[in-house]
Amino acid sequence: LDVQGSPVDPDALEGFTPHATPEADFAADAADVVSRLASARRPLLLAGYGVRCAGAVAELREFAERMQIPVATTQLGKDVLPYAHPLFTGHPGPKGDRPGNFAVQNADVVVSIGCSLHTLTTGFELDGFAPKAHKILVDPDPAVLQRECVGCAQRIRADVGEFLKAMLAASGLQGPASAHDGWRARCSEWKTRYAVNREQHNLAEGPVNFYEFADVLSDVLSGNETIITDAGSAYYVMGQAFKLKEGQRYIVSGSLGSMGFTLPAGLGACAAEPERTVVGVTGDGSLQSNIQELE
Repeated sequence: LDVQGSPVDPDALEGFTPHATPEADFAADAADVVSRLASARRPLLLAGYGVRCAGAVAELREFAERMQIPVATTQLGKDVLPYAHPLFTGHPGPKGDRPGNFAVQNADVVVSIGCSLHTLTTGFELDGFAPKAHKILVDPDPAVLQRECVGCAQRIRADVGEFLKAMLAASGLQGPASAHDGWRARCSEWKTRYAVNREQHNLAEGPVNFYEFADVLSDVLSGNETIITDAGSAYYVMGQAFKLKEGQRYIVSGSLGSMGFTLPAGLGACAAEPERTVVGVTGDGSLQSNIQELE
């Protein structure tokens, strides 16, 4: 708080000029990853917000569709694939959902791309994350690669967008593997059977159930909105129960934003894209934390 509240003279601040990074050739690593995915019986792509940051959402989708590999996403990467996409499985982690966790725990090859493998994705029992899988981590940050604690067999330092392009090039020689058919069907079955909205809720009396609200909100939105959620139950209930449509953006604070994230973030989203509808989901405590933003 002392640092955040300190007076700053912008003219006295030192600038930063990043060193030029030499172009890297990811062809060999990408071909190896694609080969492992093609020969696996239960492959899974775990996509994080880094895919969105790299501007590589289209490349990830094209690769998954070409190879016909199920995709799980982190909560921050929720809008990489819409809920209705046949390859979207769910979200892993303590505040994820059953289909996403089942897919991770039963996969035999997991490629984590643009995902830091934070404990909100892996859970706290790190040795139990994807225990049967050959785990591959692709990330541009050496600190993320060094920090991983889930036993990745391969750690590849690469720009997420460039690596996806390299995998796309390598996948042209492979094509979809028929060995994945049963695995895709199983992931799809989990997604249907264990959908949050299929759980029994007592709606006849008492207050509105938050999960039911998130499910109904999914249905009534048209598909061209930006959805922003706050900390606490708004974060994990919406993450579990909101079914994202094609064309929607989904922005959350993750574990770095305090209560009250939705109002200022929503105003920023409106300023950036005034033609889009912004839907903010917050709680009474979070609303009061930053209610002055409405002024």
